[in-house]
Amino acid sequence: MVKTEIEVEWHSLTSKSIEMNLIYLLFFLVILLLDCKLVSQDNDMPQTARSRHISAFFAYLTRMYANLISAIENFIRIDDTEKEFISSLFIPKTFAKGDYLLREGQVCREAGFIEKGLIRYYQTNDDGEEITQHFGRENEFTCNYQSFLDHSPSLTAIQCLEPSEILVISYDNLQQLYEEVREGQKFGRLACEYLYLQAGSQLRSMYIDGPEQRYLNFVNTYPDLQQRVPQYYISSFVGVKPPSLSRIRKRLAL
Repeated sequence: MVKTEIEVEWHSLTSKSIEMNLIYLLFFLVILLLDCKLVSQDNDMPQTARSRHISAFFAYLTRMYANLISAIENFIRIDDTEKEFISSLFIPKTFAKGDYLLREGQVCREAGFIEKGLIRYYQTNDDGEEITQHFGRENEFTCNYQSFLDHSPSLTAIQCLEPSEILVISYDNLQQLYEEVREGQKFGRLACEYLYLQAGSQLRSMYIDGPEQRYLNFVNTYPDLQQRVPQYYISSFVGVKPPSLSRIRKRLAL
């Protein structure tokens, strides 16, 4: 049976997740072996000394998930047990520049939290032109939520503009978060409200604001991205051609 391009891409992303998990597992096993070797060499070694490598490893994992936990705490209160549970639901994945989290036509099966990197959301119009709709950066969640919730093929692609590290959670694991974390349902509701307001603001700007105002909106919303995002993606987001964007920038610089 011949695999489609979408199936091949999905297999590639899944393989990356497996590779990352194997790396962390191998790292953990090495630490255990080192710890066992130390124990065999000195049975009188204090327990705290024997376990220092394991503690260091879990401290590393804690730091990795710290930004995710902090972002969730912007919406709800969670205790230490819930922090550990939430962290267990997310899997780290790495992406190279140009890699896709999601292609047009795929079903979005994961939501993500951007630990490091930069992404863009775009749709392809009837003329084959990619229209940039939105950007995502560190400490933000990423997903095509319509496809994720109703399992429909996505009309939007999500692509990495930089090498990225993203913590992802499956649909089923997210339902566990909602059900088993005390304020999980509240988190889901507040997150949806935030996304609704964000989408409404973008839609309003698209239909009401002129290109110059849309560029100002970009600068105000993403003040740190002008040096990270190629100008042709910014011009697509604003809704003009690159030469028009250059003229807008010159006018605003006067």
